[in-house]
Amino acid sequence: VRLSAVNLRLDDASINSNAVDAAGGPSGNVELVLGGDLVMLNRSSIDTSTLSGGNAGTIVVKARDIGIDGDSRISSSALAGGGAAGAIKLLATGRFVLQRESSLSTSTSTAGNAGEIDLSADSVVLETGARINSIAGLDSSGDGGNITITAQGELLLRNDAVIGANTAGPGSAGNVRLIAGSVALDGDAFVTTSTTAASSGDAGRIEVITPGDLKLRNGAFISSDTQ
Repeated sequence: VRLSAVNLRLDDASINSNAVDAAGGPSGNVELVLGGDLVMLNRSSIDTSTLSGGNAGTIVVKARDIGIDGDSRISSSALAGGGAAGAIKLLATGRFVLQRESSLSTSTSTAGNAGEIDLSADSVVLETGARINSIAGLDSSGDGGNITITAQGELLLRNDAVIGANTAGPGSAGNVRLIAGSVALDGDAFVTTSTTAASSGDAGRIEVITPGDLKLRNGAFISSDTQ
């Protein structure tokens, strides 16, 4: 799937590419190239997934501003069959805003790895339960994917927003790397990489790089936890 336009608005709508072929073929990539903005509302989704031995496709979005709201999501999943989840690569020359239970996620429930998440924008805001996650599930033997977020200006997490790389299986969790002009976590927001008690893998590293201020307030925290 390749779409080129000025602006793209998804309102209770979806763009999907799925691999369900028992012969093991991969799902296709999704590429959105926009001169203006991407807006996603009301449980809209952009997804790739695999139920075969092939990998899920990569998701690439290039836009000015990206706004994801109302429990909407961009995700890539390896659900069955041994393939890996695809990567998610987002480039916004302006603002990136993820809010109200919306998410960016890669996950694996197979022998394949979860995909990496790479987000770059002028400023990044996660709020009101927004999540950026890479997860290796309990039934997976693969590793979680790395998460890299780069903001020229502010990176702000508030009101229960989460960035997490986690594993519940034998694979390791991914690393989290945050690079921004300033970083602020507020209102029970947190950044984590972790394992569960059932996992034999290791938690990943968390790296925060900023030439400006790093502020944690009102229950916010950063944690790497191997159980």
